[in-house]
Amino acid sequence: MTSNTYLTPEQLDDEIEAWMEQKFDTKIDFDIHGPLNNLAKIQGKIVRDGEDEDEISDIPLLTYDENGCCRVLPLDDAKQLIDYIWDNAFHYA
Repeated sequence: MTSNTYLTPEQLDDEIEAWMEQKFDTKIDFDIHGPLNNLAKIQGKIVRDGEDEDEISDIPLLTYDENGCCRVLPLDDAKQLIDYIWDNAFHYA
């Protein structure tokens, strides 16, 4: 599911519920705040070639703009951030 415009959590909730009803003929009351909070807590770094990882701040996968709309990283950046998190999840000998 994608959108050409940025959505508030409430608008996103409505879109998901409408999509579920249309796609699966299932009416649900989706709780958007839990999943959005989880996405906002996912934080990591996007380290480009030649950059010093120690000088880069963690960034969240999801943020909100000044209008309260959800903003996620572009897909390639999101994949790189998740890859960074995975690579740094466990440190061993």
